[in-house]
Amino acid sequence: MALNHGMKGSLGRLLNVNHQNLPRLPIPALGQTLTRYLDSLRPLTTDAEFAAQAKLVKAFEEGPGAKLQASLLERDAGYAKAGGHPYFHFEGYWDEAYLAARCPNTIHINPFYVLNPPVKGAAQPHAMIRNAAGYMNAAAKWVVTARKAELQDDGGDMSQLAMWLGTARLPGATRDTLKFYGEESSHVVVVCKGDFFKVDVLDAAGAPVAAKDLAASLKAIVDLQKGSEFGVGGGVEKLGPLTSLPRDQWSEVRCALEADATNAAGLAAIDSALTVIALDLTDGARDGGLQSVSDSLIHGSTVGATYRNRWYDKHQVVFDAAGTVGVVFEHSPADGGSWNKALTDMWADYAAGVQEVYEVDALGGKAAAPLAFNIDDAAKKAVHSAEAYIRKELEGELDLEILNFDDFGKTEVKKWKLSPDAVCQVAFQLAYQKLHQTPGVTYEACAMRGFFHGRTETIRSLHPASAAFVQAMLAKNHLSDKDALKDLLRASCAAQSELAKAAATGQGIDRHLMSLQKEVTAHNVLPEGTAGLEMFADPLFGKSKDWTLSTSNVTHPAVHLFGFGPVTTGGYGYGYMIFNDNIPMCLTSWRSDPTSSADMRRAVHDSLHEIRHLFL
Repeated sequence: MALNHGMKGSLGRLLNVNHQNLPRLPIPALGQTLTRYLDSLRPLTTDAEFAAQAKLVKAFEEGPGAKLQASLLERDAGYAKAGGHPYFHFEGYWDEAYLAARCPNTIHINPFYVLNPPVKGAAQPHAMIRNAAGYMNAAAKWVVTARKAELQDDGGDMSQLAMWLGTARLPGATRDTLKFYGEESSHVVVVCKGDFFKVDVLDAAGAPVAAKDLAASLKAIVDLQKGSEFGVGGGVEKLGPLTSLPRDQWSEVRCALEADATNAAGLAAIDSALTVIALDLTDGARDGGLQSVSDSLIHGSTVGATYRNRWYDKHQVVFDAAGTVGVVFEHSPADGGSWNKALTDMWADYAAGVQEVYEVDALGGKAAAPLAFNIDDAAKKAVHSAEAYIRKELEGELDLEILNFDDFGKTEVKKWKLSPDAVCQVAFQLAYQKLHQTPGVTYEACAMRGFFHGRTETIRSLHPASAAFVQAMLAKNHLSDKDALKDLLRASCAAQSELAKAAATGQGIDRHLMSLQKEVTAHNVLPEGTAGLEMFADPLFGKSKDWTLSTSNVTHPAVHLFGFGPVTTGGYGYGYMIFNDNIPMCLTSWRSDPTSSADMRRAVHDSLHEIRHLFL
């Protein structure tokens, strides 16, 4: 995939030139990876099973492993010499994993943030319009700064920021593609009651449009849409729900739509927008609070039919009548570290734009006509099918619960001289094993912004030390010896911190193992039946990376809540943050699985308190 497609200016250089002189992602030593891999299997195996796995690993290391490692190193050296995409050994595979996935973007790919907006509903009756206008103005200023190559360097990789605004994911029959408009786009698309409106945020000279003028445009759109049950675009059939279909189905529908020139122009206007701004004329706080807001972001809600007001093929920022602000990220080109960096860059301008002095009621202006679409009978049928799919398979299936754990946070855990994140990770495992009586294979996302084009690596949080602590805590009289339990907890946290450091410095195992396996399956370096490759085919190899607990910590002061969907059958998604005095988290699972997000919420709450009790 040519990630620099259409990007030749400063954003193209940001994406493709290592102006920060960051190192390339290294390839770990084969023996080190295999040792750590085998160690991660210990909590999942009996002694006999572990001995069998050790034989498989040894056969791989002494047999085909060395040839695959040498081939991988040679291939990576070729990438380094070429100086283009892929920039490291697994980047191409990572892109493929996202873009070839046929599941819906909704829930399965795109995570969400609930932000802490500068203006909340209680303080400002027009909070939705003021927040949206301020954000649009800040985004415009950020784009101007990025195009001038003047973004502040925070020391981490900035290449993903080239795709922060102006990127669209286009559905394909077997594989999606990304298109980039960040260098030339001057507009956003505002969606309100399912109709799409093109609003310029940069003027003809390329300067940001003032927040007051943007607010006038938004007020005119809201006033226009309030006067019509289904919006002035006409009809209940809106195109947004189509982006929640499985990708092959959406591709087929989109191709049919684009056969009509009017539809093609409308879709091109959405694709080329810097971002999508969703104005929900509903009050999430009234309709169910943070729970309702989260449901509405991650999949759209039946309440207010907000699933018609979404476009899951781009980053979208959602504003509701209570002043709540959320962001839904199209995940394929970038990760949480880059999103947080962009929010940090924009936040001061966002606050200034929101606080600009003007009276919303006094603003005049005429709303632009919504983008035109010709929705024929086949398209209407597809929209109805998409809405039914959302209600049954997405909204009906996702079990989402929120835990705002506010009994303690980072400050208290630091007094224990332990890593707050490591404590959370072992609490998640303790909670899972309480409910399911078996260890939970755990993924924690690790940002790799220390490397050019770095994405993420896995921290395998289930390891012998964490398993030992959990088993001791589950023992019948586990509080009889607090000192012994604290020693086990310290050992678990130390092991977790060591694994996290290894992942962050390019010494993790999962991306390395993936690339070694791809030397066989994608590059035919050895026939798949070669002796010694049995390690890859063994069920435990797959089980050890079937992430029953998929966890990610994106702590940022502008973020109130973070969530995403589970990644495997019978699994949970844990989006969390760790602040001084609280640990907010969003827990998800599938209703049709033998799981319960409500039970997990209670179990995590209790597990954190049980750990705290060791220090009282």
